[in-house]
Amino acid sequence: MKYCDTCRSVYPNEFNACPKDRTLLRVTSELIQGMVIRDKYRIEEKIGAGGMATVYRARHLAFNEERALKVVKTQLAEDEGFLKRFRTEAVVARRLQHPNAVRVDDLDTTEDGRPFMVMEFVDGRNLRQAIAQEGPFSAERAISITRQVALAIDAAHQLGITHRDIKPDNILLIRLSQGGDLVKVLDFGIAKIRDGAMDVGAGYTSTRTGMIVGTPQYISPEQAMGKRGEQIDGRADIYSLGIVVYEMLTGQLPFDSDTPMGMVLHHIQTVPQPPDRLRPDLNIPGRLSALLMKALEKEPLRRFQTAREMVYALDDFTNLSTSGARPANKPQISKPQPLSEVASGLPRALAHEQESARSRVKPSPSKLALVSVAILVLLTVGGITVFRLLSRDRQPPAPGTEVRPQIDSAPKVPPTAVATRGGNEDEMILLAVKKILVSTSRGKESLIDVSVKDGVVILTGKANKTDATMVGEVAGAIPGVVQVQNQIQSEVAAHPETRTRPTAIPVAAPPASTVKQQAEHVRQLVAEGNQKLETGDYESAISSFRSALSLDPNNVAAQSGLDHASKAQQTEKDILQKREQNRN
Repeated sequence: MKYCDTCRSVYPNEFNACPKDRTLLRVTSELIQGMVIRDKYRIEEKIGAGGMATVYRARHLAFNEERALKVVKTQLAEDEGFLKRFRTEAVVARRLQHPNAVRVDDLDTTEDGRPFMVMEFVDGRNLRQAIAQEGPFSAERAISITRQVALAIDAAHQLGITHRDIKPDNILLIRLSQGGDLVKVLDFGIAKIRDGAMDVGAGYTSTRTGMIVGTPQYISPEQAMGKRGEQIDGRADIYSLGIVVYEMLTGQLPFDSDTPMGMVLHHIQTVPQPPDRLRPDLNIPGRLSALLMKALEKEPLRRFQTAREMVYALDDFTNLSTSGARPANKPQISKPQPLSEVASGLPRALAHEQESARSRVKPSPSKLALVSVAILVLLTVGGITVFRLLSRDRQPPAPGTEVRPQIDSAPKVPPTAVATRGGNEDEMILLAVKKILVSTSRGKESLIDVSVKDGVVILTGKANKTDATMVGEVAGAIPGVVQVQNQIQSEVAAHPETRTRPTAIPVAAPPASTVKQQAEHVRQLVAEGNQKLETGDYESAISSFRSALSLDPNNVAAQSGLDHASKAQQTEKDILQKREQNRN
């Protein structure tokens, strides 16, 4: 571009002299302090530069307000692909009006034709600089920052936007005078927009098959595997945010590699070490570590399903850690209390304690199955009936006997494990068991009393034999429970002498080989359904899961997959219907 040193005006390259004062113009590729762009933005200083754009602090002359100008570099001004992504970033950020996302005010071009976007000026530093300067953060500060980032990306996800490049460089911190940090998320340059979510212009195209986008240190497993389209959604951002949180808490990344490809392979294959084990010297709370490990699950279905769900889990942790007091400087969220939150929140928060004892007590397959049953009971109105179906091949223990989680090996949990427990864990277990009771009509009517001390659940009162057994087994499946003392007395509906026992009809058991083949077929159908679900072929996924349930009506994995596929299919139908309405 051409610049006039006298009046500080900018002109296209075709000009040789300033039309205002006839001063000879000089050529410059950089924006100079004092230069006025488009007659309204005066350049104050250069504040950052990357390989694709340079950022300047500028002042809006009409409003007398500071702004940040992100200007495309000269060598990329003719790169159509980059210019399309640049425009997409501006449109996306403009639509995303959230206090924790950097606001975009304008999109324009300089006098020599280089695009620039005008953003709010954030007087702070990025998270990478903060970690480098201050080392590992306290749990409270890390939670505050994480919560605000999660709220910002949740707002983006609600608009159909997946960021795909969450990392410390794209998280700005403003230190508040009263203490704490105000967080701003920026750089939606490689964001993915769900089809039909918004109009970003004809230039937008999704990433080519097999092309990996994102930063290797923070990339999600599904991005690392080159997935695209609907296979990449907001859960990828949740994983990347989990890596950022890991770095805030420990001061280092969960994986180490000398090459980007090595780092990518770690995200696909390597399970990170829980942060409280990696840095025991930092006293990272075990429940917070467990929460973070859920965000870092390799399988998207095992992570938090939404960023808002992660916010709720963080709030639960904070409230329990402070005896119900919410930390200052945190925006309030109206939060419902569905039973599903107990299933996904409380057992998750306690899961780390079970994980830390895994070297001493290894859960058997039946124990793992009980965890799934516990969650299913909480989520299903007819939970007791479901549990009976799942456990009909087991003989219930006699009333008053102790029901304990099964283990594979003889060693028991040492007494020291109980001695070091806190009251919060017992309160969480007590709440979880009570939620199980009120989640069904039969449970509400029962006269069962629950108490918890040092991880030992004591059940007393009256109930029929089957329900007493169910409550005991589900309580034993809750992570963090050391022992269950089932002292529930059985109720007798009628006098034994007046009851008529049905005559048992012998049924020939199917051959073992047939049972094994059927079980294998069910597993194949579930695996096929999960694969179809991942690729977005919801109709085929539903068919596979239904076929599996027809062979094994009690298969929890098939039922869970069917629920996910059905919800995804309905969401897709709603989007298509909304798109059709917009066209009309």
